[in-house]
Amino acid sequence: MRQLLAQRLVLVLAALCAALLVAPAALGVGISVPEVYKWEFTPNFETRMEFRVYNSHPTDVRVAIQLGNTLAPYANVSETMLDLTPSGQGTFFVYLKAPASLPSGDNRLDITAIEQAPPGKTISASTAVTVYLQLTVPYEGKFLRARLNVPSVSENSSVQAMVHVENLGTQDIGDAYADVTISNGGKEVASGQTDHLPLSAKSGVTLRATLTDALAPGPYDAHAFVHGDENQTETRASFIVGKKDVELLHISRQLVAGQVNAVQFSLRNRWNTALNQVRPTIYAGPVPRTAWRAVGPELTLYPLKDERFEYYMNVPNIQPGIYPGIVEVTFEGETKTWPVQFEVVPPPVVEAPAASAPGIPSIRLLLTGIFIVLVVLLLRRKEGPR
Repeated sequence: MRQLLAQRLVLVLAALCAALLVAPAALGVGISVPEVYKWEFTPNFETRMEFRVYNSHPTDVRVAIQLGNTLAPYANVSETMLDLTPSGQGTFFVYLKAPASLPSGDNRLDITAIEQAPPGKTISASTAVTVYLQLTVPYEGKFLRARLNVPSVSENSSVQAMVHVENLGTQDIGDAYADVTISNGGKEVASGQTDHLPLSAKSGVTLRATLTDALAPGPYDAHAFVHGDENQTETRASFIVGKKDVELLHISRQLVAGQVNAVQFSLRNRWNTALNQVRPTIYAGPVPRTAWRAVGPELTLYPLKDERFEYYMNVPNIQPGIYPGIVEVTFEGETKTWPVQFEVVPPPVVEAPAASAPGIPSIRLLLTGIFIVLVVLLLRRKEGPR
């Protein structure tokens, strides 16, 4: 009995979630959900359901009740229009009598409450909320329906694939399993196979597979090819590993006082897709964020790639020494910082060219003259007397 109550509670919560998803963010009217709203089809199935509509406005509201979807021809409603007082509610009944047969699969009756404009007035956007009743007709033979779920995980965690498989047919399936692949940008990066389980007619089972723990951070696509004896079907899902991340690999740490310095640094995008709107800023000085900085234009970091950049920082003529610094990188709404230290060195000393000593040109001229005289005397001596 407790198990039955728990199952009914799950169904009620699921239907409430479905109703909230289709309703606008600011609900003007709401509609109750029956405790049981899904059944296995039997010929000439018949039911009578009570619904309540709620008015959350502080004014009177008129609400229209409409029926739709595949079971609408077999249903009618006790009231097509309800007038609700401020914060009040109204009740109506839906009668459903199915025929002797229906198409295989899920057959639905949608019940919609639509807020109407007061007489002589218009409303810019009316509130509408829908709940539904469902009759499921089994298929002849074996019929698979599957849903893949791969929960997002933190980096270095195992990726788990869960494939919920239903047999909507009238025959049992002896061997149900799924081949699961993971891809990034259309390229397969991991694969695995779930466990093998039998699957009775008109029942469901969850198949599981542990795939890998070696995926880089980023978004991925998963695909499951589901086997049920001779039957197959496919299902897909998306998931994320880790979070967007940028890593500082290297930065030049020496600065020259009184000069504009080129600061070289390297970044790595650890996400498996490109990161846009990346803006690095480098701070340095006695109080880094209020002293010197180097900044450049916004960048794009390509996936899983190391990239080098060069920004320029104007350092005043300050006392040489070790000064604190900060590297800050903002990327797609995220911010990451690294503390660093810079060494400020004095500018290089440029020596003036040495001045020529006085008298050196005269000495050079004298020596040159003596050399010429000696050469002339030597030549005359070789010639001898004439």
